This record gives sequence, structure tokens and C-alpha cells, in this order.
Amino acid sequence: MSWAGLAPGNNQSASKKKSAKITRAGAYIKPMLVQAAHAAVKCTGQPYCKVKYENIVRRRGKKRAIIAVARMILTAIYHMFKTGEGFCPTGLRQIDMPEE
Repeated sequence: MSWAGLAPGNNQSASKKKSAKITRAGAYIKPMLVQAAHAAVKCTGQPYCKVKYENIVRRRGKKRAIIAVARMILTAIYHMFKTGEGFCPTGLRQIDMPEE
């Protein structure tokens, strides 16, 4: 995440934590991931990213929610390369979005 520029900054001293922006790295990959996150949020076919985005927007705001979705996409890409498996959101839907 830090290489891609999506890691939150850490600004703390003497048990005081200050809010910090995301890192400035990843000049090429960060805009692509943010654009992919915007597209994933608008997708109606697989609502997993949209539901996660809407849950985060209520608590944190739109910009932080988009960065969270971009981090989620990058994590999924990393694990797909590492394990060689395809992305299947149906298993995630059972964990994160239980039926009412």
C-alpha cells in the first residue's frame, strides 16, 4: 500500500495522534486505482464495492471512502497474483453482507 501511495500517514508524538494525509508515492498507479474505484462504485452488476463505499461514506466521507475502495482493489489484485486465483465476490458477499 505504501508503494502505491495509498497508505495513511502516521503523525503522532507523545500519545497525541494527528490526522495525516495519504502518502505522496505512486504517481502512476494511485490515479489508476482511484479511477477504477470510481467505476467499481458505480457498477450495478456486482454491488460489493458499492455497498462497502456507501458504508464508509456515512462515517468518513467520500474521498476517504474512495481511497478505501482503491486499497481494497489493490489488495484483491495482490492476492490474485500471489495465489493465481480469480476474484469471486460471492464469498465476500456472504461474509460482509449477510442476508436480513
